[in-house]
Amino acid sequence: MLRLSRSGLGGKWLKSPNCWALLALGIRLAAFASISVIGTAMERAAGMTPPAGRPSSVLQLLYSRTDFIRLTEDETAYNEMAKNIVAGRGFVTDNGWLVAKPGQPTAYAGAGYPLFVALWYRLFGSGNQIAFFVGQILLAALATYPIFWITREIAGTLAAQIAAAAYVFNPLLIWVSIAMMSEALMGPLVVGYLWLLHRVMDSARTRSLAWGLLVCLGADAAALAETRSISFSLALGALLVLWFVGAATTARRLRLVRCVMFAAVFASVCAPWAARNYFLWHRWIPFSTKSGMSAYMFNNSGLRVGLGRQLVAGEMPVDAYSPAIQGLPDESSRDAALMGLFWQFVRTQPLKFLGLVACRFAVAVLPVTSTESNWPTALAALWSKLPILVLLALSLVRFGKVPLAAALLPEILVVVCWWLGQSLAGPGLRFRSPADFAYSIIVGVLAAVLLSPGSDLRRQRLSA
Repeated sequence: MLRLSRSGLGGKWLKSPNCWALLALGIRLAAFASISVIGTAMERAAGMTPPAGRPSSVLQLLYSRTDFIRLTEDETAYNEMAKNIVAGRGFVTDNGWLVAKPGQPTAYAGAGYPLFVALWYRLFGSGNQIAFFVGQILLAALATYPIFWITREIAGTLAAQIAAAAYVFNPLLIWVSIAMMSEALMGPLVVGYLWLLHRVMDSARTRSLAWGLLVCLGADAAALAETRSISFSLALGALLVLWFVGAATTARRLRLVRCVMFAAVFASVCAPWAARNYFLWHRWIPFSTKSGMSAYMFNNSGLRVGLGRQLVAGEMPVDAYSPAIQGLPDESSRDAALMGLFWQFVRTQPLKFLGLVACRFAVAVLPVTSTESNWPTALAALWSKLPILVLLALSLVRFGKVPLAAALLPEILVVVCWWLGQSLAGPGLRFRSPADFAYSIIVGVLAAVLLSPGSDLRRQRLSA
C-alpha cells in the first residue's frame, strides 16, 4: 500500500527520480509506437485526407513518419530543412513555408530546432526519424531529473513526486515529445534554464557565483531564443534576476559584471546566426523572420474577440499568400511588411487589439483551448491548468497568500513571460507547452505545502 508522508509517497523506488524518468521514457516510446493510431485519429478529427502510399510496415512508417502522418503542417518544413542542412544546402525548404520561398535560404524557423533535427540525421542517416524521435523522447525523459531535483530542494520528496507525475503524465507534453516541432526542444531547454537559474540564485545569495553556471545559463538562454524568438524575454528575465538577487549583500560592480558576462555569452552564441542573416538580407535578424507573421496572423481585423475559434480563425485583410506579400523581393521584406500590417491594426483598432490580447491572456491562464474542440485537447488543457488554479485557490484560503513565491521565482518568471508572449500571439495549446514544465514544479510545491504545511525545509527555503 502506498504511504503518504512529508518525506514522500510509497517506497524507496517511487522516491527516486530514476523511476519517474523511466516512466516518462516508457510512456512516450509507447505513444511513438502507436503513432499510426494517434495520427489517424487526429486526421479524422481534423477532416484531413491521409497522404497516398502510406507503408503497411510499422517500422517503415516510423522511419519517415512525417511523410505520411503529419501531426502539424510545420513538420514537413522542419524535415525538409534538416535534410537540406545535412546535404550541405543550408537552411532551405523545398516547398516553401509562409514567408519562405521554395529552394531559397530561410530564417523563418530560427536556427535551433532545424539544427537539432539535422544533428540526429547526420549521426544516424538523413531522414531516419526512428533514431531522431527516440533521441527526442530520451531528452524528454531526462528532463524529469531537473524537475524532480528542483522541486525536492524547495519542498521535499513528496513535492518532487507530485511534480514528476504532473510532467510525466501530461498529455500535451507526451504529444510534444513525439512531434517534430520546436516545442519538443523548448521543453528541455526551459528545464535547463530553470535548474541553472536556481543554482545561480543560490550562489548569488552567498556572494560566490560560479562563473561556469553563468556561462551555461547564457548559452541556454541563447538556445531558447534561437529555437523560439519569443523566448528572448527569458534572457531579459535572467538579467533582472542577476541584478536584483543578492543586491543587499553584493556590490553593485560585481552584479554588473555578472550581467555583462551573461549578456556577452548570450550575444556570442547568437552572433553567427545574426551575421548569416545580415549577409543574406542586410537586416538585423538575430533570431527569426517569424515575428511579423505571428504578430499579424493573430492580430488583424478578420478575428473576433472571444474565447472560441474566432480568436484564431478569420480572413486576414491582406492574405499572407497574396502577391502583395509574396511578391516582395526577399524573406526579410515579407516579414517586415507583415509586421507593418500588425502595427497598422494596432494603430487603427486599438480597442479590438486590446480585446484580442485580453482573450489570449485568458486562454493562457485558464484551462481552455481556442484552436480545437475535441476531447483530447480539452483533457490536455484541464491537466495543464486546472490543478494549479485549484491549488492556488486553496493556498489563498489556507495561508492568505501564495506560499513560497520567493523560492519559485524562476518558475514564476517563465510562466509570466509565456503569458505575455501568448497574449500577443499564439493562443493554441502547443504554444503554451513550454510553460507546462514550470507549472509541474509549481504544482508539486503547492500541493506538498498544502499537505504538510509545517515543513521546516519550506521555511528555510523561503527565508534563504
